[in-house]
Amino acid sequence: LIGAIPHWLQGNVNLKTAVIFAPTAMVGAYLGARIASLPFITETFQLICFGIVMVIARLLMIRKNGKSSKNREIVSSSPHQSNWMAIPLEGLGVGILTGFVGVGGGFAIIPALVLLGGIPMKEAIGTSLLIIGFKSATGFLGYLSQVELDWNLVIFFTIAASFGTLAGAYFNRFIDAKNLQKGFGYFVLAVAMFILIKR
Repeated sequence: LIGAIPHWLQGNVNLKTAVIFAPTAMVGAYLGARIASLPFITETFQLICFGIVMVIARLLMIRKNGKSSKNREIVSSSPHQSNWMAIPLEGLGVGILTGFVGVGGGFAIIPALVLLGGIPMKEAIGTSLLIIGFKSATGFLGYLSQVELDWNLVIFFTIAASFGTLAGAYFNRFIDAKNLQKGFGYFVLAVAMFILIKR
């Protein structure tokens, strides 16, 4: 939520998309967290699923980035015409996935908004931060009865991440959306490969 503020001031938060995406994503995140509590679901299985999904998302992001600028302009100029019906379903699917693997959701929400919702990259980043704030809260509630939390770590990490996301929002203004999308795709691939190798 803190990270969403500077993106909002830059006009990169699509409130309408967030309102449509977030409710089903919140439900999905809670369901995903409960699925993760099933006795046959292991941490290794969760991480492998996460890695595979991230590899797929990376390939799709890079492929989209490779299209002509003309096609990107067409997609960006009319992202909300035929996708409003699909966005709640995307939210549910992404919510289940991110609740299941226990991540905030940006890795899955941004590709979903860009690839399926036709949202411009920078707008997808800002919008995803707002969605993540609400969705992570419900996923957190789903895990409360499963784990014992280190509150000192939670507080320290939250403060550090808040400074980091504000810095990221600042530098976002100076990076071309095309390069940002491509860089995001390669970063996702690197994280996915690291997880799969470690497991």
